[in-house]
Amino acid sequence: SPLYGEKLENIAITGRGVFDGSGESWRPVKKMKLTAAQWKRLVKSGGVVEENADIWWPTRSAMEGARLAEQLHEQQSVSIKDYTAIRDYLRPNLLLFQNCTRVLIDGPTFQNSPAWCLHPRLCEQVTIRNVTVKNPWFAQNGDGLDLESCQYVAVEDSVFDVGDDAICLKSGKDEEGRRMGKPCEYITIRGCQVYHGHGGFVVGSEMSGGVRNVQVSDCMFMGTDVGIRFKSTRGRGGIVENIDISRIRMISIAGEAILFSLFYGQNKNNQAASVVAVASETTPCFRNITIRDSSCIGARTAMLLQGLPEMPVTGIRLENVTISAENGVICTDGKELSFQHVQILAKNEPVFTLENCQRVHFDQMENVPAKAVKIIAQPIIPLLTAPYYTGVLEFDINQAEALLTWQIDNGGWSKNMYESYKKPWDGQAPKSEWRKGSIDLATIDNAGTVNEMLFLAKMYQETSDIRYRDAVRLAVNLLLEMQYPSGGWPQVAPHRGNYSDYVTFNDDAMIRVMFAFRMLVNQTYPFDSDLVTADQVTQMKIALDNGLEFILKSQIPVNGELTAWCQQHDPVTYEPRPGRSYELPAITANESVGVLEYLMTLPEPTPEVMAAIKGALNWLEQAAVKGVKFVWRDPDNRYLYPDPDSTIWYRFYEIGTNLPLFVGRDGVPKREIIHIEAERRNGYAWAGKWPAALLSDAKRNGLLC
Repeated sequence: SPLYGEKLENIAITGRGVFDGSGESWRPVKKMKLTAAQWKRLVKSGGVVEENADIWWPTRSAMEGARLAEQLHEQQSVSIKDYTAIRDYLRPNLLLFQNCTRVLIDGPTFQNSPAWCLHPRLCEQVTIRNVTVKNPWFAQNGDGLDLESCQYVAVEDSVFDVGDDAICLKSGKDEEGRRMGKPCEYITIRGCQVYHGHGGFVVGSEMSGGVRNVQVSDCMFMGTDVGIRFKSTRGRGGIVENIDISRIRMISIAGEAILFSLFYGQNKNNQAASVVAVASETTPCFRNITIRDSSCIGARTAMLLQGLPEMPVTGIRLENVTISAENGVICTDGKELSFQHVQILAKNEPVFTLENCQRVHFDQMENVPAKAVKIIAQPIIPLLTAPYYTGVLEFDINQAEALLTWQIDNGGWSKNMYESYKKPWDGQAPKSEWRKGSIDLATIDNAGTVNEMLFLAKMYQETSDIRYRDAVRLAVNLLLEMQYPSGGWPQVAPHRGNYSDYVTFNDDAMIRVMFAFRMLVNQTYPFDSDLVTADQVTQMKIALDNGLEFILKSQIPVNGELTAWCQQHDPVTYEPRPGRSYELPAITANESVGVLEYLMTLPEPTPEVMAAIKGALNWLEQAAVKGVKFVWRDPDNRYLYPDPDSTIWYRFYEIGTNLPLFVGRDGVPKREIIHIEAERRNGYAWAGKWPAALLSDAKRNGLLC
């Protein structure tokens, strides 16, 4: 580097002089960054143009050095001799100070650098003030200031107009940076102006040693590609934390006013990038970052946050921030996001788009109407099928409060009342769609009661509000009381006096309860807290044993061979029983899948359990209808079509013959779907691919030959 120092103390560069790095003699230039006239003049001046790339190089050796440098990198060469041949390609920083202490840079202009302009590395007690840093806007790698693994730094009252990131904090790259383990920390940046650059204030992407304890204040960013920019990618590792940014003014930002991207150098939407990895030391972590008392007038996107599924960006707080932009706030894989007194003036709705975000907090919900927030996907809560959980804390608390009011006196809830559950009970409406006289009936049908337990358990984790815990405990007591001595569960409590009182596998009612009990006993998320009492755990273990016994005893034998299960079974004799008029006693290919999934996930299956599993799998394999496709609600009234690539199963098979059953409301079984009334043909799932994935897993695991 033209200005270089290593292991120096008490050094200063002061005054109003100009340091020019003659970057045009070093830098490649991309054609896309110049006008036609500028490109023509550049090519005419000399140098070479890389074929099929539209890149101008000052010399042929510089161009060829790019390829050789990649080879040396792959070979992990560290020999100076190896790199001599590509010296024209290796562009220096204009200023590089390494391992220096007590550095003052005050007053000069630094411009036209071959690569980065100012690069203090591993330095302590650095003051940079009143400097001007200029690079052409097309300058590749033309960063203004890169503080790498430095401590106790003040950057004040300086001006940047550059071709890449303006003020950037770094701390080494990948394994080398992690091994060195020198964070960039105790940094103060204030009173600076950025007129051009990829980012005004930037952290990363080389941050493997960590960046922490940073204050940025009273700066202005004008015309930058991004205003405030945090970037990294898988493989970097490192922790970025405790960053406080305040009183920033941004104008005419081409892209995002605020950007958190942990997919730097990748397309987040491609298949490789979207795969969920396992968090490790190579996973970058960004947390505890506050942006306050700041504004932006004009941007394409107010804020874009792209965390990693395995490591969400956590603890991001915006306070007293106003941004006008084409698009609003888009967050993916974020956690503990707080927006307090934030005004987003977006031309396009939704104003907030949240995908896989947890614990999102808005200070005043009236300023963020529900229609302005789009929840693309919420973090997965096992078994939860109700649209309760959004990850937005205010929304979720409101939902939880409403559910408490809808809980029936016996401890359960109804089913399919999601719209009603959005608001608190008015004190008059029935709490259940099923009633016996004036008594509301709780149900486990269609995931009733279990859904509410799961959601309230999650909300107890989020808030520590014991009312949510106690509501779950009350529901657990109900489910324990509902179980028959034989081990099965009916659909409703109290009993309804019809098919609902039979032990119910239909729509996975009983199996869902057993999965929930198993999760509670094992303290599996979201039940991983002091949610239930020790006595309840003991009772649930007994209930699970009894439930398993019922499953084994109710499996339907045909000619001495175990098959599968009916939708309903007698709680005393275990025999198949009818449901509604069109649900006759039969072997079901749908609900039997849920029973098998429970059995196949038991940690230590007994010989009896294994016999039940293999019997049901063999029956499903034999019941498969190959070469046929089912079209639900077929407008042509055919429903079943030849298709050599399709395999389906019927919902019901007659016990003993294994022939399909199609039944209308008259209760008369038919062999063909077209022979029942249109309302039932189109209002029930008579065929499907329910066992396909299960059988595939069974074959892969050797349970089915």
